[in-house]
Amino acid sequence: MKVKPVMAIENGENVVKTKLFGEQKNMILTMLDMIREDIAGRPITLAILQTAAEVSIIQSLREVFQTEFNCVDIFDAFYSPSIGLNMGPASTGIAYYKHPMRR
Repeated sequence: MKVKPVMAIENGENVVKTKLFGEQKNMILTMLDMIREDIAGRPITLAILQTAAEVSIIQSLREVFQTEFNCVDIFDAFYSPSIGLNMGPASTGIAYYKHPMRR
């Protein structure tokens, strides 16, 4: 069974927002919907995090965020080896900062 937690940092604490099940494509689509709901149209600065994910997945995520979200900037980053050890060799994640809405 493929179970992936969706983690967040809230008030300085790691929390599990939800757990996603199934195929990677469906999990990514669910994660994108969760991000859309959370940011509510606000501009974001984004980091696509990975351990050693397939290049095509990283490129696809970048394209989705560039076309469907208001990204001020997009960064590529790698998880530290200790996180990669615990999360697995092909882990992918998204970190973002919500900018304030301009009036």
